[in-house]
Amino acid sequence: MNQSIINITDIPAPEKVASGDECVIVGRQQGAEITIAGSCQLAGTTLWEMLCLVTKRVERDYREVRGV
Repeated sequence: MNQSIINITDIPAPEKVASGDECVIVGRQQGAEITIAGSCQLAGTTLWEMLCLVTKRVERDYREVRGV
């Protein structure tokens, strides 16, 4: 069983958060962005550990990066 628990104690207006709301752990939403490194820092873990926790059940979206 895959589950995640997100602590919302320190976010502004936690009373506006409801069960079933979208939670972006890595990515972009409404002009804001969080990288996997940023998520690791918030979670107090390493990049390697975070990446190893992503199982095959998680959908991947591979995109070409230009200019690299």
